[in-house]
Amino acid sequence: NGLKDHKIDVDQIDKQLLKEAEEVKKKEIIKQQKEQEKQDKLKKGVPGKGHQDNYVDFCRNCFVEFSITTANCPHCGKETMSREERKKELMSKVDEFKKKKASREERKKKWENWRKT
Repeated sequence: NGLKDHKIDVDQIDKQLLKEAEEVKKKEIIKQQKEQEKQDKLKKGVPGKGHQDNYVDFCRNCFVEFSITTANCPHCGKETMSREERKKELMSKVDEFKKKKASREERKKKWENWRKT
C-alpha cells in the first residue's frame, strides 16, 4: 500500500532489508562462535585425576581428562592414555599399596610379639 501511495521510499526498504540481512548474519556468526568455543573446550579437556568414567583419554603429565580421542595432549604435547589403561595403572597402584600396607602390618605384629617376650 505504501509503495502505491508513494509514501514509502525505496531507499528505506533497501535499508530495512539490509538491516534484516545483517541481523541474520550476526546471529549466524554468534552461533558459529558458540560452536567453535564448544569444540575448543572439548579439545582442551577438563582437569581431573582420571579415576572416574567420564572421559575417553587422559594426560598423566598435566592431569587433564579429554572427552574426545586425542593422541597427544594439546597442553604439554605428551602422549595420552585411554581410560582402560588409566584404570589398569590405578589398580596396579592400589594393589601395590595394599601389599605395602600388609607388609607393614606384618612387621608391626612381629615387633609387638617380640616386645611381649
